[in-house]
Amino acid sequence: MSTVVGGVPAQAAPTWSVPACGQVTGGAGGLTFTWSDGHYLTRTATELRPITVVSDIEALAAPNTLLAVDDFGKLSQSRDAGCSWTQIATLGGQPPYAITAAGGASAYVWSRANDELLYRVDGTKVTELPRIPSAEVGNLLALAVDGKHLRAVTSTGVVLDSVDGGQSFQRRGVTPQPVLGWWIWGYEGSIGRNLDHIVLGTSSDGVYTTFDGGFTWTSSRLSAEPKHRINVFSVAVSPADENVVWAEGLDTTELDAGNTRAQGRHLWRSTDGGRTFTVAVDHDPATVTLTNGVPLAPHPTDPDVVYFEYGTWFANYGTDLYAYDAGTGRLSTGHSGQDGINAITFNPAFPQVLYLGLVEVR
Repeated sequence: MSTVVGGVPAQAAPTWSVPACGQVTGGAGGLTFTWSDGHYLTRTATELRPITVVSDIEALAAPNTLLAVDDFGKLSQSRDAGCSWTQIATLGGQPPYAITAAGGASAYVWSRANDELLYRVDGTKVTELPRIPSAEVGNLLALAVDGKHLRAVTSTGVVLDSVDGGQSFQRRGVTPQPVLGWWIWGYEGSIGRNLDHIVLGTSSDGVYTTFDGGFTWTSSRLSAEPKHRINVFSVAVSPADENVVWAEGLDTTELDAGNTRAQGRHLWRSTDGGRTFTVAVDHDPATVTLTNGVPLAPHPTDPDVVYFEYGTWFANYGTDLYAYDAGTGRLSTGHSGQDGINAITFNPAFPQVLYLGLVEVR
């Protein structure tokens, strides 16, 4: 699932085109695209084989340019809107990796593991930058870019700033304090187009949000019951409207109380930047499956729409790609035979084209 950055500048979007191919080459069969919300995936020239896990995929501002990285550290680039892919580097460190666009054909690629490797990509040139001291601040959950200004949030709620393009980082603000007295460990973070807006999902305290870059934090329990312990696995600020924030997780108090149908699992939506949330989608074994840490992909122009997935190799089930529209309450499902979709991004000019990073474990 990648994290939110400044996004593709508006002036760059018209220079993008739709992928003019009926088959994707390169990418070891793990990279494809869909025009139909996952009902049909463009075939790949290479058969997808186990074990393949695409960590992240990102559309850049440069026309028709995408980057993708898999769990083996293979970094690939497409310059024809996703029709063909070429490996440009093999990264060190440990997966999973994430990609943050940085304007033009540039990006930062970073490890979400504790070794905190950070790379700068400029076209096909890949430069390793100094490591971020993860032992002191926890592993990175989100990274956002505005020129040479980089801002990150870590799993312990520490906000980090770099003003020299990632050569060095300094701590900023304060860390959020647990409401219920439990240690907070963040699973996922998201930073909006406004870099001061950061949302952190925690292991028991729901969501913490800051609007001033980490100097003050607001806690949201996500439940009308303030004592509920809620484990938030995924969060995402909408690039279309910063007031809209999506979160997916497990209400462990609700689960312990015997809610067997939803099993305490929900997709929540906020319309006030993450201060308060309401349930948008319940887990339901008959219609929608929510698991621990599904990738959330908010639509780039419609704040009502978010994409997420459920995939498994078990019993050859395959993958469901869900599209939920809060405006209509409609949930659509596109099914495919892969074991999972681990990364989703959109064509900047034609967002009906979704680029997908696949998983195969069988």
